[in-house]
Amino acid sequence: MQRNCPTRDVDLYGEYATEIRESREEPIVLPVNRLDDIPEVSDQAQTLCAESRAFDNTDSNTFAIILGASNARRMSVLDKDVVNASVSGATLSNIGQTIDKAHESLKNDAQVEKVVICLGTNDVSQNKSDLEQVILNLTSAINETKKEFPVAEIGLCGIIPRKGRSERVKNFNGITESVNKFARKLCSRDEGCTYIDTPSLFVNADNGHLVVALYDPNDPSGLHINQEGASKLYSKILSFIKTPQQSCHSTTDDVGTPKGRKRNISQSTPPSIEKQAPKMSKPGTPET
Repeated sequence: MQRNCPTRDVDLYGEYATEIRESREEPIVLPVNRLDDIPEVSDQAQTLCAESRAFDNTDSNTFAIILGASNARRMSVLDKDVVNASVSGATLSNIGQTIDKAHESLKNDAQVEKVVICLGTNDVSQNKSDLEQVILNLTSAINETKKEFPVAEIGLCGIIPRKGRSERVKNFNGITESVNKFARKLCSRDEGCTYIDTPSLFVNADNGHLVVALYDPNDPSGLHINQEGASKLYSKILSFIKTPQQSCHSTTDDVGTPKGRKRNISQSTPPSIEKQAPKMSKPGTPET
């Protein structure tokens, strides 16, 4: 398959062909300092927004839902209008599993106003160095979510870095940073999506080191966060949920997207990419 043919890309990837094509031209940069562990949580950790206005839940049938894997399952969600439909081991490529769980928890007449996608860790683990496959999984997941919840605003969480110093972990974090950069760009151009910068919660802003005190010390894979990390993760997600719709899109300088490029993606699902996407690698360590 000729991956650099613009016409072919549009046929395969639909609305997101431009973003996917651009991602191929950007090299994967492996992080260096971020992999060095530090002993405790930095006092300079990013301050979470506590003044966001609540989303419109005056109607008891208005909800926000979270579609995630095991790290999202560790969050203590007490808000009655937030449904945590996370499933251990869930992936972007099988987001339907979490969508089904969300529907099981919602009333038939429920209105979903916000949907948070907090997935991707397991996709990176399964596909190893295949960046494009992870990106295809991401765009497919967004389209499936739009189809199921056509009036909802989508919050797209960045994939948090993995703790460790091995070459395998360095490769994982390099792919993760590239996927997150793509996600930022996609959200800057899609009026229905907002990038949620969750990775920054787990990185010291002063020196770029991972905040290991937020990770589960009993998890040798370095993929899972502890209760404190889960609390910070939920606070960040809740900040998006409580922000009025379509008022908090990512506009970071590294994206550099002119406002004219930003578009309102149609609710229809682009042509299927499942049969034509690159073959997936042998599954690695899942986020269970």
